[in-house]
Amino acid sequence: MHVASAYLVFVSIDDEGRPIPVAPVMAETDEERRRMAAAKERRALRRSREARS
Repeated sequence: MHVASAYLVFVSIDDEGRPIPVAPVMAETDEERRRMAAAKERRALRRSREARS
């Protein structure tokens, strides 16, 4: 039984509190690759909806 899912965003910051780049997350399993592909689709859908607003 699946109860809940959550999508979190973490931002790495420097000593002055400004965002800094980090290495990209690499999918290692088929499940991770599937979830990353689904995330890309959700992002594209969100952006297309925003562009029409």
